[in-house]
Amino acid sequence: MSMSEKLKKPLDFNTAFIIGTAGSGKSVLTGAFQLYLQKQQASVATINLDPAVKSLPYEPDIDVRNYIDIDKLAEELQLGPNGSLIAAVDLISRDEIFDHIVEELEDFEGYDALLVDTPGQMEIFAYRIAGPKIVQRFNSNTSALIFLFDAALAENISGFLSLELLATSVIFRLNLPIVNVLTKIDILKPEVVRSILSWSESVDNVADAIDLEVGLIRELGKEMMTLIENLQSYYPLIPVSAYHHVGLDQLAAAMSRVWTGAEDWL
Repeated sequence: MSMSEKLKKPLDFNTAFIIGTAGSGKSVLTGAFQLYLQKQQASVATINLDPAVKSLPYEPDIDVRNYIDIDKLAEELQLGPNGSLIAAVDLISRDEIFDHIVEELEDFEGYDALLVDTPGQMEIFAYRIAGPKIVQRFNSNTSALIFLFDAALAENISGFLSLELLATSVIFRLNLPIVNVLTKIDILKPEVVRSILSWSESVDNVADAIDLEVGLIRELGKEMMTLIENLQSYYPLIPVSAYHHVGLDQLAAAMSRVWTGAEDWL
């Protein structure tokens, strides 16, 4: 097999693309989940796909910043922060950059899991060409999404439903199975966390919460819930605090089911 053919082969890893809104805790969860899985004797590699991040709470095994200097790119193209990030992420998906990542991944063949920490601004990865193109380089039968519901955004019903719609759109865009995670539960009171989880577990509970709203929020909430229910994209949330390493066992079990059809991979 030639090098070009080898680089174009689907990457056959149990892959988790960790995705969510800015500040939802993607990098913190990546590091904490890797550490948890390693403590369970699993071999886990990480990829940082954010070319603009200044520091990370973990040491990535593969780091796109080794191939793209976003400050230099901004200067060369005379772009602002957002424009340079868009340009950098688009560059990642090109063969001349991503093929280097594929070559590095050869060192991790046979690992139990690969965690991909996606760029901080979700829309740049999910809704431009880069995200789908990168995802397509991996075996779709062994890849999945971990979508983060930021607790600070999900604590009221309008925020919760907005995140549900985002998660649904990401499924549509990237065409992978999804595991939904409620992150940063340590910042909320336990009763608020219980309310959010109850919304994710029962459409009736969502309807009850929507009925307490008034005006446009109530009417739009009903329509949004109907759409999500009809699309069958409604999944229970896994409550996690990456800082306190709470809920990572539940996340590992969920990913095991997605990757191997309920077969225990640890």
